[in-house]
Amino acid sequence: MKTAKVHGVELSYVEKGTGPPLVLVHGSLNDYRAWGLQLEPFAERFRVVAYSRRNHYPNAWNDYPPGFSVGDERDDLVGLVGTLGLKAPVHIVGSSYGAYIAALVEKDCPEVVRSAVLGEPPILSLLSGDPKSLKSYRASEDKFAEMVLARLREGDDSAAARGFIDFVMGAGAFDRLPAGTREMMLQNSKTLAAELPTPERDHFTTEDARRISAPTLLLRGQRSPPMFQTVTSILAKSMPNATVSTIRDSSHAPYSTHPAVYNKTVLRFLLDN
Repeated sequence: MKTAKVHGVELSYVEKGTGPPLVLVHGSLNDYRAWGLQLEPFAERFRVVAYSRRNHYPNAWNDYPPGFSVGDERDDLVGLVGTLGLKAPVHIVGSSYGAYIAALVEKDCPEVVRSAVLGEPPILSLLSGDPKSLKSYRASEDKFAEMVLARLREGDDSAAARGFIDFVMGAGAFDRLPAGTREMMLQNSKTLAAELPTPERDHFTTEDARRISAPTLLLRGQRSPPMFQTVTSILAKSMPNATVSTIRDSSHAPYSTHPAVYNKTVLRFLLDN
């Protein structure tokens, strides 16, 4: 395990392989360990860096600054690329919240990105252009966010993590996860308060998506919740150089539940770009 200081914060990371640089960006409740099934196969062709985002295990806790947003996470990622001396442009593979971060790097720092794989980024502001999807999301989002924050305030990290995962992956999903994955999520539960998705935060529009020119693979699970399906479809229609691939019988985390298909799909795309 190595560490790099970026914007005054120590970020832990693992690195393996040689070749073109590839950075893996994990989602909410996760850390660098989420990529355990990708590190070895990807390192056969790339110099792979999997890092833990700020305040995620095993990084020390630093209170989030006022107004902290996914834009700050974008700056952390760009800063990490520079600090590690990775020769830009780099490939970026992101899952969920990590995919949102990667999309912002594509939009705002295009010189950093060679290609990107975005796994169901929660860019919920895009739902504003789809009233039916936004209404469906609104019907459950307020109650969901209130419940997660209440459980965190009460110190019931397990209930907070379970509620979040069941919301984004389907009822009962948390309890079906391997014990090691559940433990990892509990270790990262405090970060949820800074990452709960809402359509108003970190506004990202279809015009922003049209500005992204890097080759991009949009990955989605066949059984993922409708909000992720809609966001992915909107991005696919808006981004000029995007393709879509669906992982059969998968939900929101195919890198974990369907690693063989996920790895094959991602590697094929990366090697073509």
